Amino acid sequence: WDVQTQSRLVQPVLRVASGTVKSSFFAAADEAGMPRNVASQLIDVFDTQINFRRNLRPGDRFNVVYRVYQAQGQTLADGRLVSAEFVNQGHDYKAVWFDAKGDAKGGAKVSGYYAPNGDSLSRAFLLSPLPYDRITSGWGWRENPVMHFHEFHKGIDLAIPVGTPVKTIADGRVVYAGWGTGYGKYVKVDHPGGFATIYAHLSAFKVHVGESVKQGEVVALSGNTGWSTGPHVYFQFFVHGTPVNPLDIAHYSPKGTAVPAALKPEFLAQTAEPRHLLAVIDGGSPVVDAAAQAAKEPHCC
Repeated sequence: WDVQTQSRLVQPVLRVASGTVKSSFFAAADEAGMPRNVASQLIDVFDTQINFRRNLRPGDRFNVVYRVYQAQGQTLADGRLVSAEFVNQGHDYKAVWFDAKGDAKGGAKVSGYYAPNGDSLSRAFLLSPLPYDRITSGWGWRENPVMHFHEFHKGIDLAIPVGTPVKTIADGRVVYAGWGTGYGKYVKVDHPGGFATIYAHLSAFKVHVGESVKQGEVVALSGNTGWSTGPHVYFQFFVHGTPVNPLDIAHYSPKGTAVPAALKPEFLAQTAEPRHLLAVIDGGSPVVDAAAQAAKEPHCC
């Protein structure tokens, strides 16, 4: 008997999607036909600028350009988000992916998400360790809900179901992962520059003491341990050992490095098609092949 095989040429294709938030972002993404993993990438891209659980409003809108891999007209896999726009409460946020073929001066590899003008979208800190539902107890004086004494609350309580992944807001080193009175199970991470964070009332640890962690890495699962009256994460932010209101994190989070001048021509050429597609997408349009809208554009990335 004979076995005949036919090789399939896998090709990267850009696709676009757009939508408007009515109830939730993921519901809008589903309605727009955007794959869930692409929707998650969009959240990650703008995570230092937008709290997708707390700050979204009906009428917020988004446009995205992303890559899929196809063979013989069939989509085999979804790929990277290559450009995106999100309008949140009237504020317009845009991002494009850039992966330089060459290195910057000094040999550093340049890749990541940038604003269309080349400014970096990376920040030293994420705004939150998780997409919380609400703040159940804020920064400042309050009556302790368990012990009923008056105290200064040196952090914020983020309501979230038990088992939600808790991410470190910045690169650092785990200096504690264990039990503490009041805290229950908690993790403390030291960050460069004299900063530190604590994540408490956890249900499970995903790291151990001495481990180096990267921004956005899951360090634990949320819980209801210690002095807690309901599922939440107690989040603290320290500057040189002094607790600071976590809602002020943005003031301590400088921008990353912009695209170096030597790589700017490559940046503009590589991101030309994704930037153009963002400009021509009609709001609320269904998912379409980008090639149909920009047949004459050079392929990107």
